[in-house]
Amino acid sequence: VPFDPLRGFDPGAVIEGNPRWAEAWKLVPPRYTELTERAEGKGPEAAGAALDLSGIHYAAGDFAGAAAFGRRNL
Repeated sequence: VPFDPLRGFDPGAVIEGNPRWAEAWKLVPPRYTELTERAEGKGPEAAGAALDLSGIHYAAGDFAGAAAFGRRNL
């Protein structure tokens, strides 16, 4: 688990590096992997998945990840 003594726990690195671990420890919901696959597509379903992922990352404290998924909807 990535941990920096100055910044602390890095949720974005954990989610990106091992999403299954993040699911198991409830950092992200069980459908996280499915959402990331759907967000890769095009159209309204992909946009909706990206918006959900933005909220998930924000709630986990990964603000950069939240912004990245949010930009997909711009």
